[in-house]
Formats: sequence, C-alpha cells, structure tokens
Amino acid sequence: SKVYFKRMMAHPKMNNEFPKSSQRAAVALQLVEDNYGKKAVSRITSNWNSPMSNPSNGLSNAKRLYKDFNGTSPARIETTEVHIPNNWVRLGEGGTWSIGYMSGKETGDSSQKYIHNFNEDSKDGNFPDLYAAMNDDGTVEMLIIKGGSMKVESRPDGLKWLVD
Repeated sequence: SKVYFKRMMAHPKMNNEFPKSSQRAAVALQLVEDNYGKKAVSRITSNWNSPMSNPSNGLSNAKRLYKDFNGTSPARIETTEVHIPNNWVRLGEGGTWSIGYMSGKETGDSSQKYIHNFNEDSKDGNFPDLYAAMNDDGTVEMLIIKGGSMKVESRPDGLKWLVD
C-alpha cells in the first residue's frame, strides 16, 4: 500500500502558500537538502515509487494470514495502490456496534453471511469508531474501523476469528 503525503498536516500558512501536497513536499525536501544534503533527500525519496507490501514482511505472510482466517488459500492475489484521504468523517456518535461480511470458511459457500458484534465479550463499552475516508471531491475512498476492544483468537476448528 502506498501512503501519500496528503495525510500530512501542514501549518495553515503553508497550506495557503502551497495548496497542493506535492508543493509542500517539495518545500520540505528542499529544507532537508539545505540542512542534511542531497544524500538525505535521496534516501527519503528512493522508495516513494515502490509500493510497500502488506503486511510488511511479505506476500507469503499475507497468504498465510488469509488462510488462517478463511480456511482456504486466496483464489487470486491483487496488488493495488491505496490512497488514504486526509478527510475522515466519523459516522455516528456512539461507536460501531457490528459489521457484516461474507465468507465460505465454515460451509464452503462464499455467500454465507456473518455478523460480528463488537464489545460482546469484554462489555467495557470500548466500541470502535467507523470513519468514511473521503477525497476532496466528496467521494468515499474507503471505510475505516478504528479502535475498540478487538482481538483475534484461534478457535477449536483452527481458524482465526475476530472476537470482542
């Protein structure tokens, strides 16, 4: 996943003078060069165009984790660049109480539906928040569930499940 510098918070004056994140990045890189030399800039920018793997320790680990959760190896692998917008809007005031997803991990039918209720075990009131991450034009790029009392647990069938 590639994370863009747009997520950086800049001083309002810098935002006014340099409205595009690429302009702010150029200014920051110039300051790095002025203070630490071209070699420092080269180290910073050398990996900018190389997507980072998710998880960071490689595709084989991602395949294993997928199998641990779903009981089967992934049918296909998709590599994509991910832009995480800097506009996050929290949905609701009281947190997120549940999510739903489909998986064939028990029956083999990939349309089998599951509902996960957050905070079911701990009952500590620590519900995660749901955010709509939106582009500047108002389109929703992704939904993000953040925080809460979530854990991963291995069940007797050997699969990993999201709990609590």
